[in-house]
Amino acid sequence: MFRLLNFWATIYRNTRALSVAIVMWAAVALMWGLKCQSDRDPMLGMIQETGTVIEHLGNEPAPGTQTGLKLRQSVIMLADSTLIDLVLQTPLPAVGDRIPLRVEEYRSGKKVYTFDLQQWQISGPR
Repeated sequence: MFRLLNFWATIYRNTRALSVAIVMWAAVALMWGLKCQSDRDPMLGMIQETGTVIEHLGNEPAPGTQTGLKLRQSVIMLADSTLIDLVLQTPLPAVGDRIPLRVEEYRSGKKVYTFDLQQWQISGPR
């Protein structure tokens, strides 16, 4: 009887150890996979570009507005006549203003446009 209890205790202990090892291995594999995913599309560089404000969409501030900070979705035309949607914050540039943009280029060909508010405040509308 003692041997049977000892056998079951050994199986229980080994099962717990194996379960912990599997959970730890899965956590390490998940972290490694997330790191590799971020390395799959590295940023190649960032360039400066200008765009012209075509219109501001909607009368209400965009969702996520903080007190005193108003966000508006705007349509911007780039130099090559490409239209992009961009969320701009106050102070909003007027329709027709040329604004500075930062363009992040990625290996996959994706481009991410952001309004360079600091440069616009320094140099003003162009």
